[in-house]
Amino acid sequence: MLIAAAEPAPHVDAEHRHRVCCEGIALMALSDAVKAAISRLRTFYEGTKPYNAATNPGGLQNDGHRVNFVPALQDVGAVVAAAADLVDQAAANAANSPKALRVDSAQSFATSEIAQALINIGLLADSLPITAAQKNKILANLGAAAILAAAVQKTGDTMSGSLSIATAGGGLRLANTNASDWLLRGLTTNRLQFCDGAATVEYFSFGVDGSISTRQVGDLATYINNVGTNNQNAAVNRSITSVRMVYVGDQDITVGYNGGMREDYGASFVTGRSSITSGDGNDIILRAMRYRQLQMYTVNSGWFASYYT
Repeated sequence: MLIAAAEPAPHVDAEHRHRVCCEGIALMALSDAVKAAISRLRTFYEGTKPYNAATNPGGLQNDGHRVNFVPALQDVGAVVAAAADLVDQAAANAANSPKALRVDSAQSFATSEIAQALINIGLLADSLPITAAQKNKILANLGAAAILAAAVQKTGDTMSGSLSIATAGGGLRLANTNASDWLLRGLTTNRLQFCDGAATVEYFSFGVDGSISTRQVGDLATYINNVGTNNQNAAVNRSITSVRMVYVGDQDITVGYNGGMREDYGASFVTGRSSITSGDGNDIILRAMRYRQLQMYTVNSGWFASYYT
């Protein structure tokens, strides 16, 4: 059991070293076997004390080298091979690393390096945790003034061209610290929508067909049409659409006539009469009158007659 603890790590040959190095430029993580070899080289092998299987199984004196020398050499080989891999990868990464930025003197950068540097330091987002003077110095050192000239500042800037927000569900949020937020966005239904900042309530929207929908009344064209139709129907229902003359009755004017005025059929018209000729043939004597009433019709009121007061 004690001898097994000092068993050498698996041999890391040239083929394994080449494969690890060529898998990518990212630095590899040390394997458990290499970590174990490093640990044995640091604490297990003991060159100044005699070997004792029970108390010092890693000792090299007192014939301990017969047990531990070869395993120790193999551990050294594994660690050296891993270190060589790390050096190769560090060199490869260094060739692809962006240059460091200084604020004290000018530097020369390729266009690709400038673009990458701007992304790395967040200048395009205007969010550097540095002073304005340091930022300006970095821009000068980069020679990036021309690149950033077209960039829109977060505060107090003016755009001379169109802005395209080309993302799924992208929108323009108008935030007001003292009022509700507005969100202007394009929908997958081909509508331009104004809604609250959280995109939970639609205030109104426009369709490519010209339709307008509002939160209060829904589709605006439908609402206007309905209002017009309702007003038209209401006007029609109040209007006289038909007129008729209705027979009311006949009145015998010779009965009970005492010289006074009688109106037996109010709001009626005389449409006929009955008469006789006097005995000498010179006078016509009225006997009876026929009355009819003018009636009008509306949807709201039905048939009705106008009466005088």
